[in-house]
Amino acid sequence: MLNNIKERRLFPTLILITIGFIIVHLFHTYYGVPASDMFDLEIDNNYPEFFLYLQELAIAILLVLMYRRSGFLVYLAWGLIFTYILLDDSLLVHERIGVYLVDRFNVQNNFGVRGRDITEVIVQLFFGVPLIGFMAWAHFYRSDSFARIVSTWLFALLALLVSFAIVLDWFHVKIMVIDLKPVLGTIEDGAEMFVLTGILWYVFRQWKNLMNGFSIPVFDSTPIKGG
Repeated sequence: MLNNIKERRLFPTLILITIGFIIVHLFHTYYGVPASDMFDLEIDNNYPEFFLYLQELAIAILLVLMYRRSGFLVYLAWGLIFTYILLDDSLLVHERIGVYLVDRFNVQNNFGVRGRDITEVIVQLFFGVPLIGFMAWAHFYRSDSFARIVSTWLFALLALLVSFAIVLDWFHVKIMVIDLKPVLGTIEDGAEMFVLTGILWYVFRQWKNLMNGFSIPVFDSTPIKGG
């Protein structure tokens, strides 16, 4: 079934869906149509986020399939990273644990930063550092040149995704001009949607390359570096 999906059709289709969600969100925000808050990008577990969850799941599955096809652990490592992203987004892992830590240890606001922001970063580091560390090890010692190129691009795209999720979110929380909050929120959430769509298209394209026989690693008696 996946083999029948065309690269040139996938990306435009995903982009159009993303644009559609943003347009509906703007109509909901400024005109109240549709009335349901499930179309509001800034509400957790809304319709646009369900679309993101499906994309994150698809990315994780494709990366695991790439690992099974090639045997290189770097793809599995990236699959685990996007699995965590999916679980964190859908279950609000770092938000819930962050709030618990604030209450449990009475974390105070410091230097204009909310205690909740501090604990949420700690939670993200707790889960993220081991995953990124495993990916870095697999990148250098359990991959070939093609897999390292894919991994490098995924790291750059993930850094872009995180920059929107953290940096713009911080400005969104801190900005005092009420009229600008919906605009900044739309830019933040919309940018995340576009980047994630780009990641899915990129991973799908590389999976298709592997399935079509391009740059498939050949296993021989020569050990992988570090093996």
